[in-house]
Amino acid sequence: MTEVKERTARTIAAEGMAAHKSEFLADGLDAITAIVRQIGQVNGGEGSLRSVLERAHRLSLDLKGGAGSMNLSLLGIAAHRLEDYLEAVDEPYERHLNDIEIYLDVLTELLEKQGVGGESAAHLVRRLPPRRGFDAQDMAVCEIEVLLVMDRGVVRRMIEREIAECGYRVTAVSTPFEALEMIVRTQPDLVILSAVLADLSGVDLAAGLKAMPQTRNTGLALITSYDREHGSLQYLPPTVPIIRKGNSFADDLTTALSDQFII
Repeated sequence: MTEVKERTARTIAAEGMAAHKSEFLADGLDAITAIVRQIGQVNGGEGSLRSVLERAHRLSLDLKGGAGSMNLSLLGIAAHRLEDYLEAVDEPYERHLNDIEIYLDVLTELLEKQGVGGESAAHLVRRLPPRRGFDAQDMAVCEIEVLLVMDRGVVRRMIEREIAECGYRVTAVSTPFEALEMIVRTQPDLVILSAVLADLSGVDLAAGLKAMPQTRNTGLALITSYDREHGSLQYLPPTVPIIRKGNSFADDLTTALSDQFII
């Protein structure tokens, strides 16, 4: 009798989770339909482009949160990329609207397939539009994925913009734990770590990544104001180059990519 009750309880819990998941996926599709309708209005000369971007930003946060709680990793990664893309937009341009439509198509596909895509996360992120914080229609974007691991703030936004202006695709995460999952799943070409991170320093994270078989060949670089001889960097793997903020950033970034045989 106890076994029957336990089985019944598990069944009820599973059915409740399945119903919650179905509702979440349906709500996501409804929200996308509403945004697509709003895009049509903007293309017809009605409504505001900025309001479309604001609504898409809310969608990205809702999908990212729900995908994380339901273990829908591909959906969560795509939603994270949309959030990251929109946070870079200061002044909306028509090109942003075209990019949003691509993101919505990918999210619709993942929602309809219950968060499961027919491709790897590494391939998925490379077919999503790169960040465009400015009207950069004529700027060539290299197929080089850069993951920036740094606390949120003005400095991170500046560095994200500098990487984008160098022509590379960039996304950002705030914590070492987010970074680890993103590195394993999306396989970025270069990971730029801030030396100062919450819970785990960039130096420690770099040492750990170089020690693990699955990530030991991932290109890494460290952002710091210290010279390599500084005591805080004594455990930094010797193959990890240093990038400094400021006037030398673009040159240091190019050198780091070259040192890791990425360009």
